[in-house]
Amino acid sequence: MTSRGSLLAGMLLLQPACVHVPPPEPVVGRQLWQEEKCFAHKLPEWRHLELRELGGVVVAGGTAHPDLLPDSRVFARSWPSGPHLRSVTDASGSFGFSQTGEGTYELAICRDGWNPWRGTVRVSRSAQEKRGRFTVVLGW
Repeated sequence: MTSRGSLLAGMLLLQPACVHVPPPEPVVGRQLWQEEKCFAHKLPEWRHLELRELGGVVVAGGTAHPDLLPDSRVFARSWPSGPHLRSVTDASGSFGFSQTGEGTYELAICRDGWNPWRGTVRVSRSAQEKRGRFTVVLGW
């Protein structure tokens, strides 16, 4: 092998086997939180997480002590436009969608008077975190 060929082979070995690129943020009017008519005083950042399952806990952000938020509405759909799945967080602020498999999902977490969590979650057995921690902030 030539020195150039050795260099190229070495560079290929340093590259990750599979790099997942998060999907782009869709137009606001087509986002799940908007379709479900959630409140947003100030539009939060579009986010992306990688988890082993589609679920987690919803907490209040922007406070000294992040409280768990029961009775938050959670919406999910297979990316980019699957049917809407719905859930409500339990007394401990937890939710989960057990009927989902690996893949990318759009997620919206809504609560009256709070800005929504909005973004995508890639569900993969190789993800480091099992479940997510989703922070919503008061809409002021």
